Amino acid sequence: MLPEVSVDLLGPITTVKGHDWPLGYDWVRDRADQPVSMTAVDRSHRLVIRLPSGRVLSHPSRATFFNERQGPVTDADLMPLDVNVRYLDAISYLEKVLAEWDVGPNERAKQAITRWKTYGDIAPDPVLVNYTGYGSIKGEERANVFLHVRPASQGWFLTVNVGATSTQMSGKDAAPLRQVEVPLLGKVSELKGMQWPDDPRGVWLSRGVSEPCDLTVHLPDGKALRMRTRPVLLVGRIMFTDVVGEVHAPPEGGRASLRAQALAIERLLAQWEITPDARLKAELDEWKQSNDSGTGIGAKLRIGMSLKHAIQLSFRATSGGPPEGGWFLVVEIEVTADERRRIREWELLENRRSRSPSTQPERP
Repeated sequence: MLPEVSVDLLGPITTVKGHDWPLGYDWVRDRADQPVSMTAVDRSHRLVIRLPSGRVLSHPSRATFFNERQGPVTDADLMPLDVNVRYLDAISYLEKVLAEWDVGPNERAKQAITRWKTYGDIAPDPVLVNYTGYGSIKGEERANVFLHVRPASQGWFLTVNVGATSTQMSGKDAAPLRQVEVPLLGKVSELKGMQWPDDPRGVWLSRGVSEPCDLTVHLPDGKALRMRTRPVLLVGRIMFTDVVGEVHAPPEGGRASLRAQALAIERLLAQWEITPDARLKAELDEWKQSNDSGTGIGAKLRIGMSLKHAIQLSFRATSGGPPEGGWFLVVEIEVTADERRRIREWELLENRRSRSPSTQPERP
């Protein structure tokens, strides 16, 4: 019989039972010995979530991640599959969980799940492929569900995030936004405002923040790119290393026309004191002239430019789909493929050197 871990969503961290919430440094209040913003239950257990409406959701979980925001527990991110499975089996199990919980995917997620099933048993791609969607919980107005079908080195797994709605998180009495600092090409242990799981086997390639936050990305040349984000902020490491290799950040604002997103990009570039190169400028001008309503399903556009120290800055627009249309924007700040390869090779040499200290590799 699995041990039970329970929580009151939007209740204080003292409502978490079956797991001790660790203490750390609070980067918002600048205080030591405060509850850390994220904690993980890294053993198999049965998770019980008591919702603000009084409903209770329960399911076995391979691991669960809790986030708190200046007091209340804002979300629980569980892994309902105890092993990695084939792609179509992961989709089927996702539907089973949603049915058991009486969770209704929104129209876009319904269309996405239908489309996912047509792909067949595709092989996992740990770098490029993730499938996501939202669902509403019957009878619950203050929380919803975020669905994530994720690839592993072998097979697929699910994460299901039960968390406060964006309206709940942005209300007038909401706590200060989480301050997240990401050192690109730094170590995952140097992240601030979010915590990388204790991961000796290197399973986790990325971690997310499923709440709005104030983000600062520190580039290798000392420049700091600051922006306010909406969910879900994703931070990824370079495979086989503990080096931060990418940040995918949806800026605040939600869906808009391509012209409006192009203007938003220009405001960000001006704020960051980055001058777009000729190609990016031409692509932004093209977006500003576009009449595409964004009602197509699954349409994606990406524009960008290179920065110093093998960094690529990109802007990805994804169509909102029918009937609302519009485009969602994500800012992608990534280490180039060649630089990732060099860093992986250096890590391999470093590991060999630690076993045979006769050779000292030169760090790229």
